[in-house]
Amino acid sequence: MSPQSTAQLQDGKHSSDVGSDSNGGGGAAAYRPTVEKPRPIYGGTPDLSVPRNSDKRHAATTDDDEQSTLVVGTKVRLKGEIGSCDTLIVQGQVEAKLTNRHMEVSETGRFIGEASVDTAHIAGDFEGTLVARRLLVVEAGGSVSGDIQYGRLIIEEGGSISGTIGVIGDGANKSPK
Repeated sequence: MSPQSTAQLQDGKHSSDVGSDSNGGGGAAAYRPTVEKPRPIYGGTPDLSVPRNSDKRHAATTDDDEQSTLVVGTKVRLKGEIGSCDTLIVQGQVEAKLTNRHMEVSETGRFIGEASVDTAHIAGDFEGTLVARRLLVVEAGGSVSGDIQYGRLIIEEGGSISGTIGVIGDGANKSPK
């Protein structure tokens, strides 16, 4: 038996020692394997503090002390009012009234309702009232429709925006504290 497959027996011998005791007999001893503490399947808690589709030129300026992130997964539907998270990532469907710093609607995501945020990155569908005080990014394949106001606007090739659209004046670009 190889050294890797040895286990400690009740009498203190190792399984590799069984059958080679001083009597030369192949006496049977009770087998008691060593059990290791279970480890997590993945490498730990994922860092969701920065939206996966964002980069430095689009990132919101925020305090990194205590940020909260809500991720609505691909098969999840959420309906209600969201007001206590810094970042909302929509991969499923959300019907809500939202007030926070940042929102991201992924390729599979759909947001219906009202949103008032500092920055919005839309790669899926947004329908309703959107106020992006600092920046609105409509990524390729993204669609925004409804009553839309923004501080700055970036529409990537393949993105679309429709409805009542307006630019927020310099005095309105400040986020509430």
